[in-house]
Amino acid sequence: MARLADLYIRVSTDEQAEKGYSLRSQKDVLERYCDINGIRIRKIFTEDHSAKTFNRPQWKQLLTFLKRSKRESDLLLFTKWDRFSRNTSDAYQMIAFLRKLGIEPQAIEQPLNLDVPENKMILAVYLTTPEIENDRRGLSTKAGIRQAKKEGRWTGPAPLGYVNKTKEDGSKYICHKFPEAAIIKWVFDQLERNVFSGEQILIEALEKGLKCSKNNFYCVIKNPMYYGKVTVPRFKDEEEELVDGKHQALISEEQFHKVQEILAARGKVHGRQVSVPEQMPLRGFLMCPKCTRKLTGSAPGAKVTRIYYYHCHSKCGARIRANVMNARFVEHIENIKLESKFVPLISIALNDAYENQLKDLLEEKKKLKAQIEGTQYRIRQAREMLLEGALDSSDFRVIKSENTEKLEKLSALLQELKNKNKIILDREYIIGHALGSIENLNVLFTKSDIEEKRLLISHLYPEGISYKHEKFSYHHFNKAGRIIFNSSLISL
Repeated sequence: MARLADLYIRVSTDEQAEKGYSLRSQKDVLERYCDINGIRIRKIFTEDHSAKTFNRPQWKQLLTFLKRSKRESDLLLFTKWDRFSRNTSDAYQMIAFLRKLGIEPQAIEQPLNLDVPENKMILAVYLTTPEIENDRRGLSTKAGIRQAKKEGRWTGPAPLGYVNKTKEDGSKYICHKFPEAAIIKWVFDQLERNVFSGEQILIEALEKGLKCSKNNFYCVIKNPMYYGKVTVPRFKDEEEELVDGKHQALISEEQFHKVQEILAARGKVHGRQVSVPEQMPLRGFLMCPKCTRKLTGSAPGAKVTRIYYYHCHSKCGARIRANVMNARFVEHIENIKLESKFVPLISIALNDAYENQLKDLLEEKKKLKAQIEGTQYRIRQAREMLLEGALDSSDFRVIKSENTEKLEKLSALLQELKNKNKIILDREYIIGHALGSIENLNVLFTKSDIEEKRLLISHLYPEGISYKHEKFSYHHFNKAGRIIFNSSLISL
């Protein structure tokens, strides 16, 4: 009776470029071998993935297929052992697992009878040779990258605000990418001014078109490459060092270090963190009517009878009751109305913002589901390997515990996203509510908490609020706002 075999064909992009491997040639060789030896082919699995691990898409499908059809075929054929694996320990485990399923893995160009004990020594040579080749290539690559960094060249994908380019001679470099570079320069300028928090600056940067997560934002503003340096990491007895980069700096070294000092000072909290009292939303925004410095605020007196004041630290001695000033500010912004001709444009912008938020939410939901499926698969795979005897119980418990904990966290994040998804499904209500808030800034301000009030003020008056002769001035009003709000009033 003719033997039945499944064929496994694998090639990575690097191998195809360097050694001329091809999927077609492997397929031809395997089919010819089966034809000559009277072996029937059941199914062919084709892979375009690295063999460093068995975490490969087609290999996973192959294992699932073999488990569902136990004892139907008895051979798994491939051309060479490096097509099977480039990791010795993983390879031995997988060979044992396949043999428990009644499948004999065999390389037709390096045939071995694994029932002969002496052949295990030859198998070790076949398996370790590609692993050594991988390790040696990895060391050479790391050494090359380290040397490139020492020479001031940026290696890897370009950071935010830059783009990878290739010169005519084939050498690679990075250069500014606009408008991202201009926005990041603006971010450093705002941080240097030390008026707004990092989160407020990030929100406005996102509105300007920057695509950046909160975590990445804080990595960006602490990255010395933006003032023209390249970090060479610590290695063995060599300490980490900064070298002059060959790329064009985006900011000056002085500005970078000043921003780091500001960020460090903000991070130093002694005792309970000081927050802005809800009675003083204008603190740090309101400009002194006498000397134009930014007013601070305080509430002298006993706790029960505290009266809050905005006041100046300079010798001018300016001092204003906070509740009076807050009421006047609400009356002031009540006069700021959206021009009716811009309502359709604002509606379109709100629709775009809604679509982007929904898209981000769905994308994040998709990623979480993929991570959950991957974690569940690892638990199932570990359980199957335990049942097959390829994994001992102690290792299984460790794998199960780690992945179960990860699964719980991912599931909680997914549920949180689902709850958010329910909230934002009513497009018309959300956009209508947002438009109504823009059209009635005084109502929005009154209903907001202290942080939201200060965020709104920072958008309306990014440079501060001027107050003279018991009246607020529109002199520092947002430049874009001058266009869409009642321009005749604001231009006064």
